[in-house]
Amino acid sequence: MRGKDPQQAKNEFEESKQYTLGSKPNANIDLTVALWGDYKKAGMKERHTGGAIALFFWVLDLTTTFVGRNPFRYTNPGLILACFAYNVASMMAGEIGYNIWKLTK
Repeated sequence: MRGKDPQQAKNEFEESKQYTLGSKPNANIDLTVALWGDYKKAGMKERHTGGAIALFFWVLDLTTTFVGRNPFRYTNPGLILACFAYNVASMMAGEIGYNIWKLTK
């Protein structure tokens, strides 16, 4: 999800500064502070650690698959391609099986 447009966030922040109270309420959120946060983050992409975790496990899966069945230990080009295709097919089967399991939970 993208943040606010920088100009829109700046306009909202500038408009909120015109409202001043004699005494600050204790239980309410200060609108100026909340909109200042939006203004500072406007236009920046949100960061998520979920993507980094997924990338880590994808690289781990790729590494363990190709270390376990290294296609370059063969000298015959046909065997190299067959081993490579087998590795890719086994990884795809695992991903498809996980997605099917997730859909049937």
